[in-house]
Amino acid sequence: MASYALTDLKHSDVIVVNPGSQVHGAPVACLGAGTGLGEVYLTFNGREYDVWATEGGHTDFAPTTSEEYDFMQFVKEEEKIGRVSIERLVRGAGINLAYQYYKIKHSHPASKEVEEELARVEKPEKRNHVIATWGGKKVSFLEAIF
Repeated sequence: MASYALTDLKHSDVIVVNPGSQVHGAPVACLGAGTGLGEVYLTFNGREYDVWATEGGHTDFAPTTSEEYDFMQFVKEEEKIGRVSIERLVRGAGINLAYQYYKIKHSHPASKEVEEELARVEKPEKRNHVIATWGGKKVSFLEAIF
C-alpha cells in the first residue's frame, strides 16, 4: 500500500492545509483525487505508523451556501442520482460537472476555444483533461470558462 510511503515525504512534497508545527507521533491524513477520492489516515503505534484506509470519499456532499446547494441539485439532475458524494465532485469527472454548471448558471460566456476543443473530445470522461490543461498549462475550470 503506497500510503506507507507518506512518512518518507519531504517537506517540499506536502501541501499544508492548516499551518502548524509537525508533532512526531501525531496522526497523519492524506487525500488524493483521481478517478475517485482516496482517503487514508495513519496512527503511531509507539514504533511506527499504521495505515488505515477509509471510504471517506463516499461521504455526502453537505452544501453550506445557496450556490453549493444549486450545484448539488444540478449534479443530481445531470447524473440522474438521488445523492451526491464528495467523491463525485472532486474526482476527475467532477471538473466537467463544475464546468457545465458554471457555464449554464452564470451569465459569462464560456471560452470559445475551450468549447471548440471540448466538441472534438469523443469520450465525456476525457473532457476534464481539456478543461484542466487548456493551452498546454494547468488552469482551473474557472480560468477556462472566463
